[in-house]
Amino acid sequence: AALFLGGDEMPAGTYGSLVSAADHKSAAFEGNGILWVGDGPPGSYATWASANGIPGHPFDGDFNHDGVSNGVAYALGLSPTASSQPPGVLSGNTITFTKGADAIANGDVIWTIETSSTLDTGSWSEEVSQAAGDAAATISHSFTPGSPVRKFARLKVETHP
Repeated sequence: AALFLGGDEMPAGTYGSLVSAADHKSAAFEGNGILWVGDGPPGSYATWASANGIPGHPFDGDFNHDGVSNGVAYALGLSPTASSQPPGVLSGNTITFTKGADAIANGDVIWTIETSSTLDTGSWSEEVSQAAGDAAATISHSFTPGSPVRKFARLKVETHP
């Protein structure tokens, strides 16, 4: 798709009014909507899934049955078609997850580390969360030594439009 303003073809990117969040702002636009100009919409889980050989498979599915959901594979930059090792790394008292470059660039994932001392439903507490669009390469949580003696952690990922 192409956009012409004043007879000149504009480069790919987002366009909008002077008050919009678009990359390219122009008085030729009104309101706060954004127009995408280029070969297609910005990346998303769906574009990642297609590029990785699992088009149409749901975010919460597990295409390769390795116990890591497609959404977690996307959020952490793992392969959805090859079996993955457990994604978190525990070093000392700190668990760290490395976020996937596509999910960071697309800005459509919320990452949350939750902990529980029992694994029971309803026992999980949010420890740290990073909003969609957070460009940090990792998300980490440090456990307090000995309090309690046993504590479990999990990474929760959610899509954010």
